This record gives sequence, structure tokens and C-alpha cells, in this order.
Amino acid sequence: MLRCKESPCFGATSGLSARDWWFEVVKRTYKTTQDLNQIEPEEMDMLLPKVFDVLYDNVFGSKDGWVLKEDTTYTLEKLRDWRDIGAGPKLGVISNFDDRLHNILSGNLFLLHI
Repeated sequence: MLRCKESPCFGATSGLSARDWWFEVVKRTYKTTQDLNQIEPEEMDMLLPKVFDVLYDNVFGSKDGWVLKEDTTYTLEKLRDWRDIGAGPKLGVISNFDDRLHNILSGNLFLLHI
């Protein structure tokens, strides 16, 4: 992804907020999508901030925009049980996601309590 090369780590290394970083990704995506590039630039400039806000905040900023794989809960429960008897691994979340991750995980309280 070109944006990652221009401004790595969701803009953290260049002083951008994750929101600004993702806005540029979404803008470039819409402008290069064949069916959408026929929309007048003025109309796109008017619509894009509203579409982006919904995508960033509501769709991908909460647990509702993500799907847990079918066996995730079972696997995490078994790892937690193994850990709790004293022989298992330490559990945590390591991610290259942006600052919305905590809100996404807190939408699924089980994941925060592993």
C-alpha cells in the first residue's frame, strides 16, 4: 500500500492522526474505483467526509465492523483455562491496528478479560 510507505504506522511517524491517515486511504480508494470515479469531483468532495465518518467511526471503529472467526472464542477460552491452571501461556493482544483497537475490543468484553 502506497500510503504505508509514505506515512508508516497510520501516520504516527509523520505527525498524522490515524483518522487523517485513513481518510486519505479512503479518498484514494474511492477516486480510483472505476464505478465511482465517474462522480463529479465536487460531489465526491461533499459526500466523502460523511461516508468516511460512518466507515471510520461506526463500521470499523466498533466491534460491529469485524467478525470473529468461528473458533476464536473456544480457542481463547481453552488458552485462558490452560493459563489459569498455571502451566499455560500469557495472553495479550499485539496488533498493528490504530488507536481504535481498544474500543473495538471493549465491544467484546470477553476478549478484554482473557
